[in-house]
Amino acid sequence: MTDTTCTIEGCVRPVRAKKQGWCGAHHQRFLRHGDPLGGGESRAAPGEPWRYYLATVYRPSDGCKVWPYAVANGYGVLAIGRTQYSVHHLACQAWNGPRPFGYVACHGVCHNKLCYHGPHLRWGPPSENSADMWRDGTVMIGDRNHATKLTPEAVREIGRRYAAGGVKQWDLAREYGVRQAALSAIVRRVTWKHVD
Repeated sequence: MTDTTCTIEGCVRPVRAKKQGWCGAHHQRFLRHGDPLGGGESRAAPGEPWRYYLATVYRPSDGCKVWPYAVANGYGVLAIGRTQYSVHHLACQAWNGPRPFGYVACHGVCHNKLCYHGPHLRWGPPSENSADMWRDGTVMIGDRNHATKLTPEAVREIGRRYAAGGVKQWDLAREYGVRQAALSAIVRRVTWKHVD
C-alpha cells in the first residue's frame, strides 16, 4: 500500500481526502454517517428513523437528545420519501412553529450538532447562527474542514517562505497540492487568518 492508497484496510482506491488518508467513498460515508465504514449492514430498516423521531421528538429530557441514525456534515438527517431533512430543523419546527423567512434553526444552550431536543433549539437569523458556531467552536475553518489539504504548520511555513521572497505562489501551490488562488488567499490573510 502506498501513501496514495486509501488507509482503510482492504481498500485500494486512491486517496481523495488527504488529511484522513481516505478514498472518496470512505470520506463520503464519514460525512453521511460519522464513520468511514458507516452505512452497509448498519443501515436502519426502512421507516425506522422516522418512527423513532415521531416517538421521541416531544419526549421530555433533562439534556440533549442525540440523533442515533444518519449524519451529514455533523448534523442528524432524516429521509422522508426522496427528500433529506436536518433533524434539528424538523424538531425546531415541531417545537417553535414554522420557520420565519430568512431564519435558520440555531442550537441555543447546547453545543451538540446532533442534538434535536426542542428546548435547545430556536429560530434565528444566520448571523446569530454564525455567532453560535464561533462560540461553540464548530466553524469548519482550517484543519477542522474535512476536505482541507493543509495543516496550520504548513500554512505558517507557506507564509514564512512567501514573506522571505524568492518563491512564486505557483511553485508553492504546486508543492503543497493546492490551487494558486487558494495559496494567494492564504498569503493575503483572507483564509487561514486564525493561524498566527
